[in-house]
Amino acid sequence: MGLLSSCSIFDSSKKGDEGTQSSQSSSQTNDKVQISLNTKSLTIGGGDSELLYVTFNPTTWTYKGIKWSVVGDSSIINIQKKSNTAISVTGLAVGECDIVATYAKDDTIKDTCHVTVSSAYECKNKTVIEQNYSTYNVHNAYGINYCASKGTPRVLIIPVWFSDSNSFVDQDYREALREDIGKAYLGTSSETGWHSVSSYYETLSSGALHLGGYVAPWYEISATAASYNSNGSDMVTLVNDATDWVFNHTSETRSSFDVNNDGNLDAVLLIYAAPDYSKYEYSVAGKNLWAFQSSTSANPNKANPTANVYFWASYDFMYGPTNTVSRGHSLDSSYANGSDLYPIDSHTFTHEMGHVMGLDDYYDYASATKPAGGFSMQDYNVGSHDPFSVMALGWVNPYIPLGSCTLTLRDFQSTKDLILLTPEWNPTNSVFDEYLLLEFYSPTGLNEADVADQYPGSPQGVNDIGIRLWHVDARLFRITGGYSAPYLGQVTTSTDSTRLVMYNTNTSSGDRVSICEGNNHAFNELQLIRNSNTKTFEDDSVFESADLFKSGDSFSINTYSSQFVNGSESKFNNDKEFKWSFHINSMTTTEANITFTLS
Repeated sequence: MGLLSSCSIFDSSKKGDEGTQSSQSSSQTNDKVQISLNTKSLTIGGGDSELLYVTFNPTTWTYKGIKWSVVGDSSIINIQKKSNTAISVTGLAVGECDIVATYAKDDTIKDTCHVTVSSAYECKNKTVIEQNYSTYNVHNAYGINYCASKGTPRVLIIPVWFSDSNSFVDQDYREALREDIGKAYLGTSSETGWHSVSSYYETLSSGALHLGGYVAPWYEISATAASYNSNGSDMVTLVNDATDWVFNHTSETRSSFDVNNDGNLDAVLLIYAAPDYSKYEYSVAGKNLWAFQSSTSANPNKANPTANVYFWASYDFMYGPTNTVSRGHSLDSSYANGSDLYPIDSHTFTHEMGHVMGLDDYYDYASATKPAGGFSMQDYNVGSHDPFSVMALGWVNPYIPLGSCTLTLRDFQSTKDLILLTPEWNPTNSVFDEYLLLEFYSPTGLNEADVADQYPGSPQGVNDIGIRLWHVDARLFRITGGYSAPYLGQVTTSTDSTRLVMYNTNTSSGDRVSICEGNNHAFNELQLIRNSNTKTFEDDSVFESADLFKSGDSFSINTYSSQFVNGSESKFNNDKEFKWSFHINSMTTTEANITFTLS
């Protein structure tokens, strides 16, 4: 059965469901209630959807549990729960059947709707993804108030000058360096030679995110660069002290950096005037001179917004060895972690900004595998963000086929088209689930620069077109009073004591919390499915042209079983059987015609 089978039963009488009877309604008896569907007859076309819902008489009846079932040819429709008393009905094939709504506490109380489907199924509309990182932001277990991914958030950029910074940066050029930091984050493509962080995300989001900000004067501290431990309280103290200093010594106000009025500053970005530890080795424990995102875990305060999410990175990520000296900043050409291809290199800052908005790393921290293939911004700092990240940040909605159909998939870089295949889509349209994504990959748009030239230390992009297939396992689990349990891939928007963390782990050493059994390192949040029936889910190769699916190629989980932990049983990580297959009928330079079959 694909998705929510048309003969599935939704039982709203289970403990904890929306319709649980309250004590005040305990005197109600079943003979006092009747239920009625909003229509007794429904005619729909293939691919069209209509809402079917129950009303109660009396309307004040408290317990409203409904079970739904299909009588007759259940293959002609798909039903999906929308609320405790409503479902959507979508036509799949020509035919007729009945939908029965039954009161959950008395099987004799029911009503029936006769459904006629007048034409074959077509996947006509994209599904609006309602729950993403904006809702996860409210309930994540880490106390992080991530930066908004839509609208006009304003970031506070604080350059940090240590007592020994003049050992690394030419004192006469430190103001020019501060200006370059501003260009890396907020500048134009012509100023950076590629993109600034702001222009990158405005392009990626199709204008949904316009990142603004302010570059503060240098914040000077008396300590040396090596004296801050990233795992201790020193970093939180530094973030708070630097933030307080800015608002005490400039005309900027805290409220202007809390654009969404949630009580936390949108983001604080600290760029220190010392090389990253990989370029200048400090003999101290817990080296702090690297790039990372974290949080102060401060409680929100709408009257006086507090610093919460921040990141910390070296200026040297902006330059290659030649540029760092030619622009007059560094005293040593080895103090460089960027590329000489660009006068100002924003790649690493762009990656870290992804974390500031909630995204994870997709590379294997143990460096044993390359689950996502390396070529995406949240993997090895190159190219465009992968389609899962773009969807999870609220910038794209996918086609989600409910039955066998043929679709045209256009170039992702120019259209943001995306197709999602799932055994059973969750009823709240949440990205936090398990599924496949089909992306029409092209060496254009945000991929273009890193296809034309190899970025240092990262895979070069593929100069080819084809379908890039992704396996997403972004399920969550909840932590309540120390107890962890699966959270059904959904995020509630109400305030409660449940805090959510990622269900899976992407490290071969298994050092992230996970409730997966056995091969937990194989349960990657994002995995590239390669066009090979011999590669496995533990593959260590980078993304290459041969990984793309081309015209004439077909996919089924049976054929590519070695790339799924439970593939030999035709199942996803969640033990649900995956019955989708697809065949690419034709392909041009900008689109592919694909037939999807649900067995």
